[in-house]
Amino acid sequence: MSVVTISVYLGGKPVEFKVSTEPPPDYADASPQPQGSENEKVLQTIGDLREAISEVSDYDGNSMKLIYKGRMLSMDSKEHLSSYHFRTSDKVMGLGKPRQERIEDIGTKELRKYEKEHLSKIEKGYDEIKTDMESLEQNFLNVDMTAEMITRLWKRVLHYNEICEKHMEKIDAIKIFDDDTPENGKQKNREIRRSMIQGIQNYLNLNDKFKFRLEQMKMNLEERK
Repeated sequence: MSVVTISVYLGGKPVEFKVSTEPPPDYADASPQPQGSENEKVLQTIGDLREAISEVSDYDGNSMKLIYKGRMLSMDSKEHLSSYHFRTSDKVMGLGKPRQERIEDIGTKELRKYEKEHLSKIEKGYDEIKTDMESLEQNFLNVDMTAEMITRLWKRVLHYNEICEKHMEKIDAIKIFDDDTPENGKQKNREIRRSMIQGIQNYLNLNDKFKFRLEQMKMNLEERK
């Protein structure tokens, strides 16, 4: 069995791996590749080595640079380790930063915080205007009182629009990723921000319908005079 033990230095500390020095078979009835004992995993390819580094350390073996005798090991996961002609006790230097566990990235945290502190108020504000609008439409007040109520509600509708627009601007200005955020994290935060803005836009669209209903009430009020 052609197997040697090499040391990969991660953060200055050696980690030993058993690797195969036998070339891969190029015919169908080739003899089995070395597997080592039951508790020993013999690494065959670059991909095996990188995966093993990820399993036993805090480093991402798939992205780190591996240097052997001044030569950088391939990023091709299928390349066989026998091509490097390792010998027992050979040293490989691993260059990379330890993985950092992120409970929640900065963008998600800021977006969720803003959502919790502000967006429930937008929903509540809309519900209050909706209730007062329905109440005004159902009540039979005199002309002067109705006109006063329409004016007040009109101002509230316009103010609600201003509030929503300011919130959309603030959400758009939130820093949703940093240099350490992976691409999938960036995309996730873009989608969260887009969803939050679209939610506010939906309330704006509904609120604009109140403006139309108030204008209709004004016209009806003119006919009553």
